[in-house]
Amino acid sequence: MMKTAYLSIFAVALLALSGAMVLFAEDSDAAETDKVTIKFDTKGGSALESMKVDKGTFFFDIVYTIASPTKDDNTFDGWYIDSDYKHAMGYNVQLNKDITLYAKWMPNDNFKVLFIDITDDSMTVVDSQNVKVNEKASKPSDPVRSGYRFVGWYISELNTETGDYDYVKYDFSKKITEDTELFAAWEAKDGGVIDGLIDFAIENVVTVILILVAIVMFASFAYSVIPLFLIYGIIAAISALLSFIHIF
Repeated sequence: MMKTAYLSIFAVALLALSGAMVLFAEDSDAAETDKVTIKFDTKGGSALESMKVDKGTFFFDIVYTIASPTKDDNTFDGWYIDSDYKHAMGYNVQLNKDITLYAKWMPNDNFKVLFIDITDDSMTVVDSQNVKVNEKASKPSDPVRSGYRFVGWYISELNTETGDYDYVKYDFSKKITEDTELFAAWEAKDGGVIDGLIDFAIENVVTVILILVAIVMFASFAYSVIPLFLIYGIIAAISALLSFIHIF
């Protein structure tokens, strides 16, 4: 009788343990569905372990947690989503499924110079240049952001007095001796009417010129002959517009 009771208790305990294991497995499976796996093909470079991140994570949130691979006589040139290196892995890509990233390499006689613009919720590579050692990077066209004035490209440098990193304006006469990241710096405009008009003219050059052309065409239709003062006015307006664009 006692033996039967012990066997019954053991059977109940075993069933309870089995149920707990099933529930744990189901919870684990549910947790796994909320993750995506990133695999790294380093193309002959040092191996990197794959990593799991939460589904929906943006690449720029984790890019600096990924160790850069190394390869003899080569410099790591970034991650690509295809082995033909036609599509670089964008910082603003949202990770919603498993992905394999491919390492691109360039010989050590070249260095990578990245021009980066960071906002509150994104990071964009404005330009990317491969520069030979001891040569200079080329200054790209100034980026444009509504409500702000671009003030230049800045680099993070170590302040030997404080031990902190400070952002200083980059000197484009400097020779490149390592991979370099430059960051766009901005200052807010006062939001006045003049600034608004200038912004509109800069950002809508074609539209403004088309409006001026339309005025000329209307005048020629209405008066048969375009008045000389109107021609001078249109030329002056276009010249002023181009001057504003050059200045700002």
